[in-house]
Amino acid sequence: MSLVTEGLMGSPWDEVAEYTKAAQGTGCDPAVWTVHVSSTLAAHVVPLPSPELAQLLVSHLCWGNNVPLAWKYVERALAANIAPPMLLLALLSVRIIPSRCSKPVAYRLIMASINDVLHLSEKFGIQASEPGVLVVEYVFSILWQLLDATLDDEGIIPSRCSKPVAYRLYLELIQRHAFIFTSQIKGPSFKKLDKVFIFPP
Repeated sequence: MSLVTEGLMGSPWDEVAEYTKAAQGTGCDPAVWTVHVSSTLAAHVVPLPSPELAQLLVSHLCWGNNVPLAWKYVERALAANIAPPMLLLALLSVRIIPSRCSKPVAYRLIMASINDVLHLSEKFGIQASEPGVLVVEYVFSILWQLLDATLDDEGIIPSRCSKPVAYRLYLELIQRHAFIFTSQIKGPSFKKLDKVFIFPP
């Protein structure tokens, strides 16, 4: 038994775990699953979104129940905000990214979920179809938030700035090097990088 599972023993988590297994076995609709889980947690006065639910879902999914319906439950939990999106994605990333070669479908699903939650394609203006591109966008997203938070804490960012400084610098960089980005990175060089970082096909 994993440490995560041990930490979630007892009501209401036993009840949620048993219901999730039963629901998966009967093909329960994800919307129905979400309503039931939300009601169970509300009955036990569990604040939502629940970090414990995020841990439970990751423990359930990886890797004994790596099936489409289990992923649908995770997606509904994200959409309904009954589990913290960033924590859930972080927990999944730790499990899935190291296994990206043996679990390529799961890897693509987690990257797609990260894109949906953080709206990376909208922020960067790139409709990324490759997990490798999403990884780069994800790293840029986290780095610019950390940089802007630091600049803001130090009182360096003017209050009139409507967009994060790092974000505007990134857009300027992309505009200046648009040709390189679109022709070279998306060409042979991108394929070489794809092989180096072992992004599954």
